[in-house]
Amino acid sequence: MNVSSLRQIERLNYIFGGVLIAAAVVFGTTEQALGVLVGVVLSCANFSLMRRMVQHWLTLPPERRAPQSLVLLPKMGGLMLAVFLAVFFLPVSAVGVLIGFSVFMLSIAVETVRHSMRPQPAESPVESGEAAEN
Repeated sequence: MNVSSLRQIERLNYIFGGVLIAAAVVFGTTEQALGVLVGVVLSCANFSLMRRMVQHWLTLPPERRAPQSLVLLPKMGGLMLAVFLAVFFLPVSAVGVLIGFSVFMLSIAVETVRHSMRPQPAESPVESGEAAEN
């Protein structure tokens, strides 16, 4: 997988999240639908931020990447705080938040299958070692 796969996962998050929110509005209670909405928004925001961080890190030289990864700690703390505040102070279903937040796992699974089913480019003679034999 590469950066374009991360972008595709982000797009799939939005698509699956929208479908999941619509299904929760139609089939669930108000608390469940709001929980799914909050979970999807947090999940999409988290993955979007992660994708941008990874893209930035890939442009850095390897010796500067390790200190940059310490940014994940406050980001994760902020995410946990947002989930806590949403569950305890908003009229949402905690299970709905969990279901909405887990939309990124479906997106990752779909992109993984799509990526593995894609035909791999054929090796050139130089890469396969045939040029060295001739």
